[in-house]
Amino acid sequence: QISSMVLDDASPLKAVVSQDPYTQGYNAITGLVNAIKGGDYSDTKGKCIFVDGIVLSVNDKAGVNTWRVDNGLDPIE
Repeated sequence: QISSMVLDDASPLKAVVSQDPYTQGYNAITGLVNAIKGGDYSDTKGKCIFVDGIVLSVNDKAGVNTWRVDNGLDPIE
C-alpha cells in the first residue's frame, strides 16, 4: 500500500493523492437509479462530475493513518 510508504521515514515518497472511491461510486449509482426510475437527470447527463482528491502527506502522519483506518487498513505507528 502506497500510504505505508508515505509513513516510512526511509521512503523517498513524501506525498500522494488518493481518490475517494466511495463518493465516486455513490454519485454514479445515485444518478443511475434516478435515471432508471424515470427521474430528471438532465443536470448530470453527459457531464463529468469531479470528486476532490485527498492529499496524503508525510507532514500529516495522523491524517494518513486516519485515511488508512477509514479505508479498512491498520494504522502504522
